[in-house]
Amino acid sequence: MVVLTDKDKDYFNNNLRIRNKLIRIYNPFINNEKEVKYNKKSNIIMSSGRLTYQKGFDMLIEVAKKLKDKTEDFKWNILGDGEDKEVLQSKIKENGLSKFVELKGKVKNVEDYYKESKMFVLTSRFEGLGIVVLEAKSYLLPVVSFDCDCGPSEMIEENINGYLIEEFDISKMAERIYELLKDKDKCERFSEKAKINMKKFNPDEIVKQWNELIKEVVSK
Repeated sequence: MVVLTDKDKDYFNNNLRIRNKLIRIYNPFINNEKEVKYNKKSNIIMSSGRLTYQKGFDMLIEVAKKLKDKTEDFKWNILGDGEDKEVLQSKIKENGLSKFVELKGKVKNVEDYYKESKMFVLTSRFEGLGIVVLEAKSYLLPVVSFDCDCGPSEMIEENINGYLIEEFDISKMAERIYELLKDKDKCERFSEKAKINMKKFNPDEIVKQWNELIKEVVSK
């Protein structure tokens, strides 16, 4: 799915001479309705996605390296598989991070990893929307993400339920992750606000928007 930012819409309207207005309707996300309790005592960081250039796991390892300089009290689980696995594994070993960063591969019990984690981190160079962020939020996890094109800023409220880091400021991301590892109260506040901006992805809301659009088109 491609998400149109306000800048994109202005470009299309001004340069392509589109006569009709552009609207944005998100893909629906079925929220996790199970009772979830945030694991405030955890020191586990979670990331997931295909092990490719797009997902920026090479930068994640650089972040982990800087984080290790600040604390060794963390574990970082990376879920997923892909063509960059061997390169990433070598980089983890070369940087002395084998005790801290683990490539878990494809797992069937993803839910268990969400439940045991303290936060979710997204290091993508670019995204469509990033459903993994919505999944993490549904499990009440604070999210730290590069503010890449496009998607993270649609889902994360800065300093309310997570952090948006200027792309691709590795040092700042390490600082923010360290801050959350050490500040349990802030993590709990972020967790409590995890779902505040998820209504726009609700299937009922999406159906409503499509119905309104169809009625508008038919009436013309």
